[in-house]
Amino acid sequence: NEELDRYENGKMSKNEVFHLGKPSGVLNSFLPSLPIVMYQRVVKKGIEKKHKVDLNAVKNMPSFLSSPIFIFKRNQNTLGILTEMKDREGKSVCVAIEMSKSMQEGKSVIEVNDVTSFHGRREGNIIHPLNRNGTLVWVDKEKGFDWISSVNPDESQEISNQDLLDATNIIKNFENPKIDEGVVRQR
Repeated sequence: NEELDRYENGKMSKNEVFHLGKPSGVLNSFLPSLPIVMYQRVVKKGIEKKHKVDLNAVKNMPSFLSSPIFIFKRNQNTLGILTEMKDREGKSVCVAIEMSKSMQEGKSVIEVNDVTSFHGRREGNIIHPLNRNGTLVWVDKEKGFDWISSVNPDESQEISNQDLLDATNIIKNFENPKIDEGVVRQR
C-alpha cells in the first residue's frame, strides 16, 4: 500500500516494481514460494488506461489474492484468480499471475511470480470458462455460490438460467485438491 501511495503521488522511480509479498493463504499452494511483483505498466493499464479499476480497490490486493473466489489454470505457467475486488463498474476483478518468471533486479536475475494484468470481468467471461473449459483448479464454495447468486441472466442471452445452473452444479460437485503443508496433492 505504501508503494501504491508513492505511485499515486508520482514519487516512484520508473524502474521500481510493486512488491506484494510471497504467496499466502490458498495461493501458497498454487504458486511457487517466490515474491509476487507487479510492474507499474500493469497498474497504469489497470487503473488509468483500459481496465477501470480504482486504485483503492488495488490497495489490499495481497489479501484478496490469498482468499480468492476461484482459481483457474490458464496455461502451464499462468493462473487467473477471481477476487472480491471490484472495478468502477462493479465487476469482479480477475488477476493474472505468471509463475516463475525471471526478472532483472539490479545486477541480479531473480525468479518471481509476476502479476501480468488485473481487470474487471464480465460475468459471462467467468461463467462460460467455468462451464466449458475445465480450467478451474480451486474454489471457495461459499464465495463461489454467493458470486453465482449475484449473477442475473441477461437479455442479450450471454448468460442463461441453464448456464447459471451448470456453474452452480460445477461448484457444488468440484473437489478442491488436497493440500498438505502448502503443497497441492492431486486426488
